Amino acid sequence: VLRDFAAGLIVAMVAIPLAMGLAMASGLPPEMGIVGGAVAFVLLSPVIWSYGLQDYQRDRLETFINPERDPRDKGYQQIQAKITVGSGGLYGKGFQEGTQGRNGFLPEAHNDFVFSVFAEEHGFVGVLVAPEELRTRDAVRWKQIDP
Repeated sequence: VLRDFAAGLIVAMVAIPLAMGLAMASGLPPEMGIVGGAVAFVLLSPVIWSYGLQDYQRDRLETFINPERDPRDKGYQQIQAKITVGSGGLYGKGFQEGTQGRNGFLPEAHNDFVFSVFAEEHGFVGVLVAPEELRTRDAVRWKQIDP
């Protein structure tokens, strides 16, 4: 039984490529390995849930899936993050003009939920543009494209 959640994730990340490799070695298409890994995950999930997770790990997963079940304690941060993202709208409120993160409604705005603050300040458009802007900046830095 795995006592560490990270170890379980590593096992899961190894299981699907291993299933793909076994499928390819046996002459099956790689997609069969993905399907086999997914089926194995579905079949083993109840066993992992019952015997492989501690109570606090099950509680974290339940809160992640349904934060409204405990909105004043464990689900508060996730609920506030959704409100923060939604308050940014299409174009955002402007740099450092967000109200949710700045006024303390999002308790860990400076680290865990920095994306929520960015989305509030720059909006949906900013969230779509930022990754491409970073990719272009890195490509210019590494001289893959001309500026």
